[in-house]
Amino acid sequence: MTTKSTPVELTEKFVEELLKKMNIKAEPIVTEVDGVIYVDIEGDDASLAIGYRGETLDAIQYLTLTVLNQNKQFKKVVVNTGNYREKRELTLITLANRLAEKAYRTGKKVSLEPMNPFERRIIHSALQDSAKATTTSEGEEPNRHIVIIPKNVRTQSSNGNGGDFKKKGMPKFKSFGYKRGF
Repeated sequence: MTTKSTPVELTEKFVEELLKKMNIKAEPIVTEVDGVIYVDIEGDDASLAIGYRGETLDAIQYLTLTVLNQNKQFKKVVVNTGNYREKRELTLITLANRLAEKAYRTGKKVSLEPMNPFERRIIHSALQDSAKATTTSEGEEPNRHIVIIPKNVRTQSSNGNGGDFKKKGMPKFKSFGYKRGF
């Protein structure tokens, strides 16, 4: 008689094999809390499982999620090592606030580099209630990125009589050259 593996056992076995095939000397510590399976990779080479800006960690998480959900068990999986995800979140929140301040100070939009959906969500959340800037995502995956838009952007001069003449020069019509004074 065969026994059916629990999601925790299946996850642990899969991540162990994956780490072994990646030549990473580390062990997965797998727990389940409120229907979410947490995998903490610990060991001498655990930092190798992070990769560039967490890309390897994200890949391990995606593969584990795919294997686990093949059996129609539909669990959320979070793979972490050395509190990397918490540290990265703090870094992104700090970056978001610093760039929102820059956008507000300069009055110009600030574009960030492409990020995965998890990291974009952190930036959006960090600036959700900001008095200085708002955010939007632009582009298509894998080049989807955030643009931070300052809330103090002025479109025209307040008196409406062409007061920006000194800054911008003579106003132009779309295809007829310069506006003439007759």
